[in-house]
Formats: sequence, C-alpha cells, structure tokens
Amino acid sequence: MIPIVKVKVVGAEALQRLLLGGPAAIDRATKKALRRSGNLVVKKAKLNLTTNQSVNTGDARASIGMRMAPDGRSVVVGSLLGAKATAAKSTGQVSYPFFIEFGRRAGRMPPRRVLRQWIRRKMGVPESKLSGVEFLLRRKIAREGTKARPFLVPALDS
Repeated sequence: MIPIVKVKVVGAEALQRLLLGGPAAIDRATKKALRRSGNLVVKKAKLNLTTNQSVNTGDARASIGMRMAPDGRSVVVGSLLGAKATAAKSTGQVSYPFFIEFGRRAGRMPPRRVLRQWIRRKMGVPESKLSGVEFLLRRKIAREGTKARPFLVPALDS
C-alpha cells in the first residue's frame, strides 16, 4: 500500500503570483530572501559578541558585515565586510575576530599593541604599571592560549 501524503501550502496566492511572474520574479524573490537571511546572521553575530562579553572597542563588532555575490546567488557573511573594515585593517586588528571565534592556542605571545588598550579599558591599570601587567598577560596567553568565544558560527546555526 502506498502512503498518502497531504501537503498544505500556506500563502498559496503569493506562491502562485511568484510562479506566474516567471524566472525574473523568482530570481528577485531569491535575492531578497538571501539578503534578509544574511542581514539576520550579521545582526545575530553582533548580538552574540555583545552577549559573550567580547566587545572592547566595538571595532570587531562593527567589522562584521554581509556582501551579495555579483550574480546574486550567494551571500558572504563575515568579519572585515562591515562598516569599520578599513579601521580594523589600519589598526592591525584584522585577525582579532578570528581569535574571538576560535580562541588562540598556546605557544606564542600576542602582539603588544593589541593588549595595551584592552588592559587600560578592562583592568584600569595606571600607565606606570602598564608594561608589567602587559608582559604578564602576554606570557599567560603564550602559556595557556585563550578560550574560544564563538559568535559567527552560532549566528549561522540559529
């Protein structure tokens, strides 16, 4: 015996209009859906960065963005696509979102310029003690690495 499957189409009128519009209408609807999906992933990724307390200056969050492929058939979401992509490139913090997402394995000290601002902001260390605290923190990261705080993959999954 063959099982019977019933399918109910919700919004059948809209689907019918889309199909009657031909390939151009389907193409427009597909591009619109891709753009909306990409924007939702960007919004969720930025929210995840804030929620997991990975925001220092906001540059990593502002660098997240979305681009449609020229043919309109795919969307790329990631870091260095957003409003402050050029700012991140100029300050040398291009890889910072990568290290937030995946963490940093032990082995090497991170660059000095990246940590000084973070130490001032998050720890409130006075200028006179900054070098010592910076060295200790760099050494700790070199020995233990840093924990991953994923924001982009969970945004895509959701």
